[in-house]
Amino acid sequence: MQGLDLRDGVKGLVQFAHRDLSTMWEQVTTPAQAEAALRDVLPALVDTYGSAAATLAADWYDQHRDEAEIAGKFSAIPAEIKDPGSQALIGWAASKATDIEGFQGLVEGGMQRRIANFSRQTITGSSIADPKAAGWQRVGSGECAFCALLIGRGPVYSEDTADFASHDHCNCSAVPAFDGERLPVPPKEEVPLPQGDAEKALAEEWVEKHPLPEPVKITERISDSSQKTGNGEVAASTEIPGEIFDALLPTRGGWTTSTRAKTVAELKKTPEGRILLKTLDSFQSGGSTAIPRLRTDIEKYLAGDVADLAQGRIDTIETLLSAVGKSNAGDRALWRGMSIPGSIDDVAARYAVGDDLDLSLASFSTDKKLAQGFTIKGAGKRVRGATRTPVLVEWVGEGKRALPIERISKSLVFANEKEWLGAGRYVIEGVKRVKRNGVETLVLQIRQKGIW
Repeated sequence: MQGLDLRDGVKGLVQFAHRDLSTMWEQVTTPAQAEAALRDVLPALVDTYGSAAATLAADWYDQHRDEAEIAGKFSAIPAEIKDPGSQALIGWAASKATDIEGFQGLVEGGMQRRIANFSRQTITGSSIADPKAAGWQRVGSGECAFCALLIGRGPVYSEDTADFASHDHCNCSAVPAFDGERLPVPPKEEVPLPQGDAEKALAEEWVEKHPLPEPVKITERISDSSQKTGNGEVAASTEIPGEIFDALLPTRGGWTTSTRAKTVAELKKTPEGRILLKTLDSFQSGGSTAIPRLRTDIEKYLAGDVADLAQGRIDTIETLLSAVGKSNAGDRALWRGMSIPGSIDDVAARYAVGDDLDLSLASFSTDKKLAQGFTIKGAGKRVRGATRTPVLVEWVGEGKRALPIERISKSLVFANEKEWLGAGRYVIEGVKRVKRNGVETLVLQIRQKGIW
C-alpha cells in the first residue's frame, strides 16, 4: 500500500475545512474583519480536522502494517499537536496581505499545511516508535522543486530529530519503512537543487540540518529497544490493565465531549488501550462489515487456524479477549432489540429453553425502551417476501462479561444508545410472548455461559 490513499483522505478533510470556512469569508470584506473573525474560528477548525487527520493516519498505518504482515504488537499513535500555530498564521497573513483575496489565500494555504501536519507527524512519530520499522520515508508526486529534491533523496529517517519539511498546499506525506519491504521510492544519487532563490535557500537549509543517514537495520533497532523471547521474537503482552475497563465505565453525569476526551486519553496511554479503542470504535463507525469479519477471525483464532491472520489482527483479537475477560457489567439489566424474518409462530419455534444462542460481539443497551424501539422498526414489514417478527433479548444474571462503549461515542446520538458490547456464548433460559401497543413480541431471556 502506498501513501496515495492517505494523502487523498487528508485532502478531503482539508476540503471540509474550506467548506466550513467559506461562510465566514462571505461575511467579511477587509483583512481586518477577517482577522477578527478568524481568531475564534480557525483554531477550532485546525484542531478538529487535524485530529481527524491524525486518526485517519493512525488507521492507515495499522492497516498498512497488517497488510505487510509485520510481526509483534504495535498500534499507531495519533499525533497530538498542542499548538499547531493557528493564531500565528492569522497574524502573519494579516501582516502580508494587502486585500481580502490575498489574505484568504494565505490563511487557507497555511490551514492546509497545519491539518496535514497532524497526519504526517502521526506517521513519522509512529514509524520511529514502532520497533519493527526502520523509520519513515517521504512520498509525493514532486509537484514543486523543493519536494522533488527531498523525495529524490530517498533515505529512511530513523531519528525523531528529523522533521518533515513542508510548505503551504504541500501534498507530500510519509510512509513507514519495514525491514524486508520494498521502499516506496528508490533512492536517487543526484537531484539538482531547486532553481528559485527562495526554494533553493529553503532546500539547502533543510538538507544541511538533515544529512543522509546511515542505513539502519531493523534488527539493530529491535535489539536496542525491545526485549526478546527465547526464540528471538519480540515479547508482546496482551494483558489488559484493569484501569482500562474502569475508564470505560459510564459516569453518573452522562456523556459529554469532555468525558469522551478523558476516556480516549486514558486508553491511549498504553498500546493495549489504543488497540481496544480502535476496535470498540468500529462498533459505532462502519461496524456493519467490520464486526462479522472480526467474529470470523476470532473463531479461527480459537480453533488454532491462524495461518492467514496477520500478527496485527492476532494482537487485536487477544487484546479484545483479555478486555472482555476483565469486564464486569454486574447485575445491570441489558437488552437487545431486533426483528427476525418469519411469523411469530415460526420464529418462536426456533428457540427453546436450554438451547445455545450465538450473539457473539453483539451490542446491548441498558435502556429497555430504546431496545424495544429497535424491535418494532422492521416488525410486520415484508422483506424479500418474508414478514419480520420483533424479538427482545433480555440478558439476565450477574457478573456479565461485557464492555461499555458509551463513553467513547463520538456524538450524543450514539451515546444515548447506552451500549455494552457482549461477547461469548449464551444459553436461553426463558421464551415468552408479550403484546405491547397491539404488537406481539417474542422475548428471549439469555444467560452468558462463557466468554468464548
